[in-house]
Amino acid sequence: MKISASEIKKIIRDVLKHTCISPIELEYISTNLIEAEFANKRTHGLLSLPAIKKFASKLVSIRSNTLRTISESNQHLHLDGQYNPGYICMYQSLERAIAKTKNSGVVIVGIKNMSYSTGYLGAYARKATENDLIFIGFNKSPSSLVPTGASESLFGTNPITFGAPTENKPVIVHRAMGKRIPGISGSVQKLRILGYGLRVFDENISSVSGLIKLLSKP
Repeated sequence: MKISASEIKKIIRDVLKHTCISPIELEYISTNLIEAEFANKRTHGLLSLPAIKKFASKLVSIRSNTLRTISESNQHLHLDGQYNPGYICMYQSLERAIAKTKNSGVVIVGIKNMSYSTGYLGAYARKATENDLIFIGFNKSPSSLVPTGASESLFGTNPITFGAPTENKPVIVHRAMGKRIPGISGSVQKLRILGYGLRVFDENISSVSGLIKLLSKP
């Protein structure tokens, strides 16, 4: 079955219409979920709507709707997300970073205190490539990954995201650091309840995931 982007947007609005989500937040979420669907990253697309609705309702009392600048220069931005949704934090910080690159060429961005999901990270990489920029993202996530040789979840899936413009279509790579344990199915949350974790691909990936966690410390 084929479905248009406008139809997907209507579905998203219908699901989220009774939440406290602001119009700009809804636009960010819709854009990201649609890109996830078109990129065949279904777990980051419409399947994530129930979780978005649930978390948005819980976090209304602590959200500020603005990002606080901790420090900045021509080549860096350090931001406090103030528990705004990851979608808002990522899109707004990216817009500021892209503007800075017009003068500096390279900008490093760090964000802390984001609330629920940043969504499909490849969407942010693609937005950077549209501005003839290379995007490299190191992304921390809750512990669900069992390192090689360990028996407990210590790392997040901690994906690496990469985007580069080309003469034709951009190259976008969005790669998580783990895989499900054979014979065990269900969501990450369900696996945690059952006492399972995700398994890393190999010891090299395990090291990379650990380094990303260290780099992503506040």
